[in-house]
Amino acid sequence: MKASSIFDNLEESFIYMERFVNDGSPSGWTKLRTTSVETNPFLGNDRFPLLEFSDSDIECELLGEPSALFSVNYAHPDSLNSQLLKDSRRIIRKSNLIVSPTSGGRTMLVRSGEYSGFLKLTYDTNRLGRVNRQLAYGHCMSSLEVSSEIKKAIDDGAFGNRIGILLEKSAKISKLKINNSEYEWGTILRELTPYPYIDEPRQIVPGFSMFSKDHHSENTLLDDALINQFITLSGRDPKEYLIDLLKISIDAWFLSLLNCSFILETHGQNCYYEIDQHYNIQRFIIKDLDSVDKDISFAKLKGLNTEWKSFPYACFYKDTPEDHPWYYKVRPSYMFDFKLGTYLLDPILKVVCKKFNLNEPDIRLDIQKYTSETYMNQMPKGYFPENGTWYYCDNSERKPGERRKYYSKANPLFRLGKESTITMKALTSELFDSVVNEMTTCLDSKGNHLDMVGLIVSQGDTLFTHYFRQREPVDIRSIAKPITCLAFGAAIEEGLYFCEQKITLDTKVGPFLSKYVSIDDPLNRETWNNTTVRDCFKITLGHDKGIMFSKDVKAHDENKLIDYVVNYPITTVPGKDFVYSNAGTFVLSTLITEYLGISLAEFVDKYIFSPLGITDYSWRSFGKYCAGCTGLKMQCEDLHKIAKLFADKGVYQNKQIVPEAWINNMIIPLVYGPTHRYKKGRAFPKFNYGMNMWICGDIDELGRYSYDGNYYCDGTDGQYIIIIPKNNIVIAATGFQSDTEPVSRILGHFK
Repeated sequence: MKASSIFDNLEESFIYMERFVNDGSPSGWTKLRTTSVETNPFLGNDRFPLLEFSDSDIECELLGEPSALFSVNYAHPDSLNSQLLKDSRRIIRKSNLIVSPTSGGRTMLVRSGEYSGFLKLTYDTNRLGRVNRQLAYGHCMSSLEVSSEIKKAIDDGAFGNRIGILLEKSAKISKLKINNSEYEWGTILRELTPYPYIDEPRQIVPGFSMFSKDHHSENTLLDDALINQFITLSGRDPKEYLIDLLKISIDAWFLSLLNCSFILETHGQNCYYEIDQHYNIQRFIIKDLDSVDKDISFAKLKGLNTEWKSFPYACFYKDTPEDHPWYYKVRPSYMFDFKLGTYLLDPILKVVCKKFNLNEPDIRLDIQKYTSETYMNQMPKGYFPENGTWYYCDNSERKPGERRKYYSKANPLFRLGKESTITMKALTSELFDSVVNEMTTCLDSKGNHLDMVGLIVSQGDTLFTHYFRQREPVDIRSIAKPITCLAFGAAIEEGLYFCEQKITLDTKVGPFLSKYVSIDDPLNRETWNNTTVRDCFKITLGHDKGIMFSKDVKAHDENKLIDYVVNYPITTVPGKDFVYSNAGTFVLSTLITEYLGISLAEFVDKYIFSPLGITDYSWRSFGKYCAGCTGLKMQCEDLHKIAKLFADKGVYQNKQIVPEAWINNMIIPLVYGPTHRYKKGRAFPKFNYGMNMWICGDIDELGRYSYDGNYYCDGTDGQYIIIIPKNNIVIAATGFQSDTEPVSRILGHFK
């Protein structure tokens, strides 16, 4: 196929690629066991009518959004003589819907009428590939739930702008009565246009079509792979183009896991690449959502959704019944290393490297490092095999009800294994001394020397300390916020109650506020009643600007600051827009005092400072309330203990002080950037925000997002806690330096 022709007719080119620019599954089963000759996606007719049957006389279930298509249900043309439909007394007739088959054989592209999209069908005639193809309630409901959850994450900005989805919004299940049993006959509707919708012509190219031969061409052996043609037509550097493709494919897999706890089955048939008219890859498109697994144990650890109507379909967890605990153990590796790695990424890598004479081992190592540095530090211990292996299955067929057999291999293809580990930047005395020297001699934007107090940096058991002046406690300003958040995490794990109501991240704060402060404006009152503890920590309170900074504090009676905060105009719904502010943490401080009868300082001392052995501190109050958001003076070595608590996932001296799941919630993006405080080119860009912690990221000239795994919090005058996971480096710095740019730049030497 000529890549230059894919925009001549978008739909015709797309279906051609689905059917003919397709080598089939590496297992060989997609061509060995497929549909009838007439409907075969590789050899059959281009178009044909679907079958339909009336189900108004039996129980049906419509899921998701209403659709005019579901006045009936549908069957594949091969089901004309279906025994199931006959036994359930269904009258089968030709539908008005004309369709073309896609690569899987049972998913059809509608080519007539007003509906633009796909129908995924139950196929009961025989097996397609190696498994049965019934769409029961679990399949259909899971498709819609996965679609909705990924859409929400995309809308929140969790996937950046390089990943899209073919939404599945509607499904129907006809419950066929056969003797004394019931058979669920399902159909799923899938959109054709990737979401988020783009108002310009773009082509979606099946993953397998990027590297497959055109089996309908007279020059099958001579035609170049589409990916190679796209690279040539784009005029871009082949290595850069290839690495970009590999990275967004890996991003899609891990961002689905980190933001939704979904394990994608992204082999070549379950994804598309969206190509613009300059032949650049714009987005990786997720599709075929009933094949997506939901990792319940991972979701609990990361604080993600665990409630699914489709449960137990495609749900996996560590304490799965004892007859197959190994299944959970191998699942992530099987889906990432085997399905994504060997079925999709490796063929693309090989065909491009061969065409453009690129160094395949070097590129593979670059991608292995990217995966490990960007994502592996966010995985629970042991989530992927730690012995340098990965899991695959052979090409044998499974009988109905038979478990798949897994085998292990050494050296994963797209993440670092045991033999090829990341070379961490070593924390040496030379490196530390050079940083100290630069901080000592550097001038800020006003021409003054940096006014720093302490710097402590550690890597494992290696620790270096330097004081630029006399050791003293320093107001750490906004770093007080994550310390407050840590205390809430420990308290909520133990059991935190206000008036016998258990407090969680989803607890609404408004009803508690109304007991001791008057909220005058009805809109404000309603909004605070819908504002959660989580909103306070991720600072999505609905304000149009940040409040409770020093200027506000000076302008108001400190005894009435809580009145000022709750009555400050709210312009958007809570939980949506991030505007950096001190308000949320202060509100939580007042709740602690009003409902526990202690100050926030006492609360934090109980749950954080005392367990860490921190005694030399003081905390400013605003009237009768501890400030919470600022005003906490600490020694640099104690601040380093706080930073280390993050790096060690809440553990101090072998004791779990703060739950690991809470730490994870603090350091994963809950607000997606670039935020209004992001500055391109900074050593630690404020790209995303978690719960009172900045998550570093950047954006290039093409609008592509990148993340380095670093996270931190800073105070106004050069105070920092920084965690650099890939180097296992933990930094604490204190000072009185108002121009913080040179401080962060110099600390960037530890990256």
